[in-house]
Amino acid sequence: MLDYDELRRSSAVAEEREESLEAQGGVQAIIASLSSPQRFILALMLFLNVSVLGFLCLIAANRIAV
Repeated sequence: MLDYDELRRSSAVAEEREESLEAQGGVQAIIASLSSPQRFILALMLFLNVSVLGFLCLIAANRIAV
C-alpha cells in the first residue's frame, strides 16, 4: 500500500532541495546536480531539438526539397 505520509515527506524534501539549489546558483547548480547519464540525455534532447528545428527552417526557406 501507499504510505501518503512518506510521499508527502519525500516531496517536501525534494522541494527544499530545489529551492536550495536555485538559491545557490540557479540553472547551473541544477545541471551540476544531475548525474552523467542524465546530462547526456539532456544534451541529446537539445541536439535533436536543434537539428529538427534547423531542418524545418530549411524546408520553410525552400533551401531543400523533401
